[in-house]
Amino acid sequence: MPDGDFLDLAHAGPREGPSVLILHGLEGNLRSHYALGLLRALERAGYHGVFLHFRNCGDEPNRLPRGYHSGETGDLQQVLEHLRDRSGQPVRAAVGISLGTFRIVTGTPLYLYILVGYAMVAVQTILAPKVIVPLAYDSGGVTTSTVTVPLVTALGLGIASNVPDRSPILDGFGLIAFASLFPIISVLGYAQFAQWMAHRKGRE
Repeated sequence: MPDGDFLDLAHAGPREGPSVLILHGLEGNLRSHYALGLLRALERAGYHGVFLHFRNCGDEPNRLPRGYHSGETGDLQQVLEHLRDRSGQPVRAAVGISLGTFRIVTGTPLYLYILVGYAMVAVQTILAPKVIVPLAYDSGGVTTSTVTVPLVTALGLGIASNVPDRSPILDGFGLIAFASLFPIISVLGYAQFAQWMAHRKGRE
């Protein structure tokens, strides 16, 4: 890297084939459940899969005290140029792991995702132990901290600004709504699982 540091890249498939770059989610790495599956699928399709570890997300700590965030695109630009110079052709695609960013890129209406998510919460609220429901609903607040909101909002606005035919105003917002749903779904789901296990042991 120009600043004297390094980035970890994992490769799969023929180096002479068209390259597809995989970008992991927050605190992700090659051991994330989707990473190896994507690389193997690309290899089977004849593509050169490249998994980019953002700074300090690989097995070896980086030399400089510098992290990554949604507004940092310099490292990504350096990797794209490196792959282009090495293969003689540009990277054909980049895979970003996030439901919210998938919505922005595809242009799918936001309300469809919100309706499905809150429908799941409504069903879980009926089925889950009543004592856990208030805690589950309050757990959604962990996604509205002073760190999370600017980070996720900047991510949405940045993606919407760089994807053709997307409006930062109409498409750049809504990621916080997704983020708030998943803690609720997770807590209610865990309570339902614990209740099911308790009933199962009671029958044995």
